[in-house]
Amino acid sequence: MAMTNNTAGPSLLHHQPEVVSPPVSIGPDAYQGHDDAINVAAPWKSHMLPKDYRDELPPAPPYFPPTDLDEPMDDLESQLDPDIAMASPRPNTDRPFRTEPDRFGVFREYAHGQPSITPDQFHSLSDISDSPYLALDPFSNSHHPCHTTFGSDPQKITFNIDSDNWQQSHARADAARTPNLPAFAPFRNASVYRLMTWFHRPSNTKSIGELNSLVHDVLLAPDFQTNDLVGFDAVKENTLMDHYHENISADHIPSPFSFDDTWIKSTIEIPVPCDGVRHSSEAEAPKFQVDIHHRRLTEVIKSAYLEPAAKAFHTFPFRAFWKPSADEPAERIYSEAYTGNKWICEYESILKSPRSQDDPHSHLEHFLVGLMIWSDSTSLAQFGTAELWPIYLYIGAQSKYSRVKPSSFAAHHIAYLPKLDDTVQEFYMQTFGKSATSEMLTHLRRELAQAVWLHLLDDDFVSAYTHGLVLKLADGVDRLGILRFLTYSADYVEKVLMSGLKYLSHCPCPRCLVLKINFPLLGSKRDMQDRVKSRRVDDDARQQAVDRARRLIFEKGVSIGNKRISDILGAQSLVPTRNAFSQRLLKAGLNFYELFTVDLLHEFENGVWMATFKHLLRILHALGEDRIQILNERYRLIPTFGRGTIRRFGRNASALKKMAARDYEDLLQCAIPVFEGLFPPTQDTIVRRLLFELGTWHAFAKLRLHTETTVDDLESSTTRLGESLRKKLRVPDANQLLLWALRSKKRKWAALSLLIHVANDCSGLKLSNFIHLEDMQKRFGYMERNKQHNRSEVVTLPTVPFEEPEALPYTPPELHHHISNDTRHKVNLTQWLRKNIQDPAICDFLPRLKNHLLSRLLDYKYDGDELDFTPTERRHVVIENNTVYCHKVLRVNYTTYDLRRGQDSLNPRVPGHADFMVLSPETEENNDDPHPYWYGRILGIFHANIRHIGPQSRSQEPKQMEFLFVRWFGRDMTPHPGWKAKRLIRLGFVPGNDEMAFGFVDPAQVIRAIHLIPAFAWGHTTKYLPSSPIARAGYQNTDEDWQLYYVGMFVDRDMMLRFRGGGVGHKPTRAATDCFKKDRDRLDIRTRPDNDSKSEELNELDSDADDSEMLSDDRDEVLNEEESGIDEEEEEFGIRGLKEQAVNSDSESDPDEMPLVLEEPDEEDFGPEGDGMGPDPDMDELGYGEM
Repeated sequence: MAMTNNTAGPSLLHHQPEVVSPPVSIGPDAYQGHDDAINVAAPWKSHMLPKDYRDELPPAPPYFPPTDLDEPMDDLESQLDPDIAMASPRPNTDRPFRTEPDRFGVFREYAHGQPSITPDQFHSLSDISDSPYLALDPFSNSHHPCHTTFGSDPQKITFNIDSDNWQQSHARADAARTPNLPAFAPFRNASVYRLMTWFHRPSNTKSIGELNSLVHDVLLAPDFQTNDLVGFDAVKENTLMDHYHENISADHIPSPFSFDDTWIKSTIEIPVPCDGVRHSSEAEAPKFQVDIHHRRLTEVIKSAYLEPAAKAFHTFPFRAFWKPSADEPAERIYSEAYTGNKWICEYESILKSPRSQDDPHSHLEHFLVGLMIWSDSTSLAQFGTAELWPIYLYIGAQSKYSRVKPSSFAAHHIAYLPKLDDTVQEFYMQTFGKSATSEMLTHLRRELAQAVWLHLLDDDFVSAYTHGLVLKLADGVDRLGILRFLTYSADYVEKVLMSGLKYLSHCPCPRCLVLKINFPLLGSKRDMQDRVKSRRVDDDARQQAVDRARRLIFEKGVSIGNKRISDILGAQSLVPTRNAFSQRLLKAGLNFYELFTVDLLHEFENGVWMATFKHLLRILHALGEDRIQILNERYRLIPTFGRGTIRRFGRNASALKKMAARDYEDLLQCAIPVFEGLFPPTQDTIVRRLLFELGTWHAFAKLRLHTETTVDDLESSTTRLGESLRKKLRVPDANQLLLWALRSKKRKWAALSLLIHVANDCSGLKLSNFIHLEDMQKRFGYMERNKQHNRSEVVTLPTVPFEEPEALPYTPPELHHHISNDTRHKVNLTQWLRKNIQDPAICDFLPRLKNHLLSRLLDYKYDGDELDFTPTERRHVVIENNTVYCHKVLRVNYTTYDLRRGQDSLNPRVPGHADFMVLSPETEENNDDPHPYWYGRILGIFHANIRHIGPQSRSQEPKQMEFLFVRWFGRDMTPHPGWKAKRLIRLGFVPGNDEMAFGFVDPAQVIRAIHLIPAFAWGHTTKYLPSSPIARAGYQNTDEDWQLYYVGMFVDRDMMLRFRGGGVGHKPTRAATDCFKKDRDRLDIRTRPDNDSKSEELNELDSDADDSEMLSDDRDEVLNEEESGIDEEEEEFGIRGLKEQAVNSDSESDPDEMPLVLEEPDEEDFGPEGDGMGPDPDMDELGYGEM
């Protein structure tokens, strides 16, 4: 194969693609390998059109029929009167209530009858629209103008009480309850109020959005008057706000703010032991004092339920189900916290708990207040040491789609964990006459963190946790909220700190007691069973063990690291520190070990994947030549995608300098084409499969909406991932260079195995009371457009230059696509075609355009063939003034897999942002290997005014019609891609001499933009098309194309499920993507053995002796395992020679038959036995630093 690009590294391409005879293929799907080169042909007899696609909006919330207890709404004034006692809602019943399935097949089931309050009455399409360029309803829950910094919009008090808008009327009634207080208090007028609220927005940078907010929310507000700002002084206004509470308290005026949840400065004490120093009791030990800043938890919760966002809280849990079709069974949906098993089980226990007749609140309806904790140490300076350790509280009843938005103000700061500074050494020296050891400082840090939480969990909170908290909900009715902690999200170091474990000890997992030496059994049956059987449980026995150890330390003067302490606590890797959650809430039924959730950001993206990526770089470095330089160059050539989904890679990706977690995520999503061909053939296949499985696991783990099928697929992906990692470690002895590279950093893989084990908790979604936790990191910013294009030659494609503006307002979410109506950039077709007559891209441009327009004008339904009209019929299509109007951008709205409204922006002048997919008409009847999509690249976005004359015309009035001029891709048929083969879909351009290489597409047929990554190992070619400035506009090289492209299936969650099938919101493409269900790994099929058809398919796969995707070394391994009699589980999961070992086992195993991390199971291999408080190079490299 001839390659003309040095970047492809022809010397590193150790294997060529499999050559097969040209397959029978239809449409742009006619791409195949042939001889030494790749040929694209179109062997169909009749032209094919893309299959008709009809976009569907996400469904509205379910309808709840009125009940007999619903109050009439005739007298709205009386209902809003605060003096009228609100009747308690109907009590819960034991009869379940099920909503009707919507058009997507989704329905809910409330176990205890119809809920008395739901937020669905306030729902709008804007609430589920996520793109920044979607036109949102200003009164929707998702719209947060600048005034929400301080509270309600002062304009709302001017609305009449008879308004039809319940929200506005409700706000009017709330304002009426404080008649002596203006809505803009504490400021003197609305103008100052708006200006100060804009100033106190959370953003600390100037941006276009902030400027727009200043103009629209402040300067253009109807109540803003410049005269109100005469004498304005920002310092005075801030001082007025700071002392406002004191002023209104003296005047006995009710305040619009809640001052009970204000920040408080408190002092906490921690007892300080010393080796050899005895005390009569722990209470007599010296106390070290530390100041903390915090807020009262109960007051923060009350304040959260008084905020405007509270009207969108889901008060009562429900199970969500999805029934794709009438002949398919319904399956469970896991999405929000209040649809998860944990919330539902806690709510059931609340309802079953006996209610005392003496309880004054027993008559109130009970509900659960789910509390979710986040914390992470944050560096405040790039060159300094300033840092903060905030603790955040989130209300689980709020949708995660709202929680992740900074503009929603969903994060409630409750405290800042202080850092133990050098004053503790001074205190220790003055008290005991010697310096504290590093072991003692580690112990004091643990004590400090638990003392902070012990102070936060005060008596008021414990009482509310046990007996409930009276809260007034959005309907104005008092209910009793029972507090429950659901999750505690933190990185591994903080999990160890809060769970009271030794760092990287023999039982380092905060959720289970699986031995560290067994972590490489990841994904095996034994591993899955051990996780369930050995769950950590907080009980009296654990508390008593800690108390015994502390008595030895304080009363006997025993050192913290003494063997006597280890004998008491070492079996479970505990430390002698009391846990605040256990002390306060164990009697209330809390097992604090269950709070710690998977942290994908730190444990997978900055942990497992980063360590794997570095390991692959070490191997490339050991192999020598210029592999690292080629890898860096390939990453630089990857185009961006979306609005920050894939960002531009730095010049030196292998250096890993100043990278965030999102950057590591991008490295993984684009890794397969980059690493292709850089390893010897056998290792190249192993690495490809490993990267594919890492991408698969990562995509499943980050889904925001799971079904039972995707949960099962995640579990089977975990099994395959463990097998891939073990296979990666078992490098053949013949390749001593790679063997050395893998063995050189065994400790890194020991730490990595811990992160893999912890991250694997994602796979037990159904078994472990799954509550989906979204990644709290929100991507902001837009793609950086490269304006330094080569303008030395005349641009021959009719596109809008970058420097030229184009009017394109925000897009209503109801639309499928949006193109500007601007008519400034017009092109005379006659002149343009005459000027570019030599360009092969415009061959038969006008006849094909009129064929396309005429078929749409006649409203011909798709029947499989594109009609070729006669010249006379084409003359009946008149393009007014022979002019078309070109545009910069096509915005395409789509419904995501999780029933949200997303948007893609396609721009033919930005490399990588013009590729799209449409539905394919391929079926099993017309294609041996049907594929649901066709792929193309937009060369131009146009609209024109069209008149249809002649006998078939329905109207001779001009009609504006939009169309895209595109260049088609074809699928590479060899080798076969897919989930079973662990290969990305590969595309190439249809050759230019084919009559269907170029064409026109109705924008309404576009499903989504796609991310195409060049197949760098195959280089460039000139064979598809001669030099064509039109076909390659926007690219510096107009003479060559990349031979192949890979489809970025893992670029985002929605894209992965479009190539996997099973997306709940993908109803328009569901029938087409059913073919993907047959492309499954064997483990994916084994997880659902109850389906007869899948079982038959599994048997067929098992009996297939000629598996083209089975590697030769895999065949040898299977034969060797069968001859050696290895048990069935070890053969199935790829575990060779792994035997369950006890902690103190001294048995020896053949290192070549075991993962490298188990070759020498000692402390040097597995990292220190400390707690992570000191510097550790392993964890520094894995993304954690010094605490």
